[in-house]
Amino acid sequence: MTASEASVGRSSLILAMGTLVSRVLGFVRSFLIVAVLGVSTTASNAFMTGNQIPSLLYQLTAGGVLTAVLVPQIVQATKGEDGGRGYINKIMTLVLIGLLGITALLVLIAPLITAAFTQGWSGPDLALATAFTYWCMPQVFFYGLYALLGGIFNARKVFGPFTWAPVLNNVVSIAGFLIFLWLFGADPQGTTPVADWTPSMIATLGLSATLGVAAQALIMFVWWRRSGLSYSVDVHWRHVGLGPTFKAAVWILGMVALDWVHSFVKTIVANSTEPHRVAGDTSLMGLTSFETASLIQLLPHGIIAVSIATVYFTRFSEHAAEHDRPALIGDLSASLRHTGVLTVFAAALMTVLANPIARVFTTAEYGQIEAFGRILMVLLPFLVVVSADLFFIRAFYALDDTRTPFLVAAARMVLVLPAYWAASQAEAHWVVFCLVIVASLAITFDTIVLAMLLRRRLGGIDGAHILRTHVRLLVAALISAAVGVIVANLLGSYTPGGFAISTRLSALVTVVAVAIPTAAVYLLLLRLMRVDELATFVTPVRRIAGRLRHR
Repeated sequence: MTASEASVGRSSLILAMGTLVSRVLGFVRSFLIVAVLGVSTTASNAFMTGNQIPSLLYQLTAGGVLTAVLVPQIVQATKGEDGGRGYINKIMTLVLIGLLGITALLVLIAPLITAAFTQGWSGPDLALATAFTYWCMPQVFFYGLYALLGGIFNARKVFGPFTWAPVLNNVVSIAGFLIFLWLFGADPQGTTPVADWTPSMIATLGLSATLGVAAQALIMFVWWRRSGLSYSVDVHWRHVGLGPTFKAAVWILGMVALDWVHSFVKTIVANSTEPHRVAGDTSLMGLTSFETASLIQLLPHGIIAVSIATVYFTRFSEHAAEHDRPALIGDLSASLRHTGVLTVFAAALMTVLANPIARVFTTAEYGQIEAFGRILMVLLPFLVVVSADLFFIRAFYALDDTRTPFLVAAARMVLVLPAYWAASQAEAHWVVFCLVIVASLAITFDTIVLAMLLRRRLGGIDGAHILRTHVRLLVAALISAAVGVIVANLLGSYTPGGFAISTRLSALVTVVAVAIPTAAVYLLLLRLMRVDELATFVTPVRRIAGRLRHR
């Protein structure tokens, strides 16, 4: 293992720790949502819709430019005499003014936006979702501020703040749900009529959600001066080198718009089941079910792939700026192989544990466990594809090629929109299941096409090496998963009334009981097959453990 690889391993481990803490707290938050509001009730779907709208609108209005364009541009600017400080001041001033204006406009038209996301809803159901949207819409500004500061810090190789700030967001949000639980109690079955939700109940959840995002953004300023930066308002935006940023942003905004339409359609399809809800039916999945399942899938993705990508993305940009194609290909290959060591196993293990994981987020009714577990079994195997897609897109962005990802996304939209319409026509209880199938196939299409085009662009992506490594990882994962299935079956993961799904505690015990032997078999097989990439993560852990032993 080279010194460079060891450095990536250490940096990724530190970032993964921050992401792990944030994701664990995010899990706690999601658990509280379903424990307090239920995994599939009108109230939970209304809150999920109102809280999700700002995130989606932020991505449409500013997210793509801030997260994907600025890092390469700031990397270039830091090579100037002032270290990029002047460029950063101009960008911050421009973005902050834009975010304030956009957020104010979105608050004014919140009812229209909510109605668009909840087609088919009416009466108290729509009113509740709209009220949550009003409380949550200011998040757009704070999402933008967080992304802006994170892009600046990452470009200057200060990775910690962007990774650790979401921890505070989750802490504040968790506190909000605990306060709600203390003041108003829990209703996971959805027995409280929607019309009985009071302004105080709505404000407790909506305000705490927004305060969490605000805290996530504002805490970033703690590292501002430590990064050698100082801010002053600068509105002189002409003839200062901003042209490349906006030129690149044209295609980025196009791709973000396509992704936004994709998310918008998925939200509408997931929400389309709500008008079919009848009292006492707990197996009808909706938006909360879909988003919770997606969060479960993204837990290992965020801990593993995003942490590694945060380090590698800046390196991609540096190699591209220096026209060092072999180095870019080498880092791309390494990022995919190192990520695969963990994501292939995580996908296999979590698929085996779909029902116990589902039990953590549902009630004890087997029909609900089975319905939610079925969704997880579709989503989780595609974890590897989701992570690979991230690296291919980042490689194109590093090459200042934002047009190709846009065209791929456009082709994907042409194919999947009819499929989403077909999913919405399924029987209500199967709509979300069909939705996750289409969404998973869509991301697979993106990944395959991007890989082929990037291979042509670079003259190769070290594909044989990547494929050999992943074949060995897959063999090891399948064998270890077979061991996991045996243990999970003995504990009753797949039968009504089984120990593994009888209570949330027994489900968590089952997760641990299955994960330990499964991981042991996987690691043993990787050693026997001499998968060198494993050392990238094992070596830093051993060094840290050694230091702790000698203290």
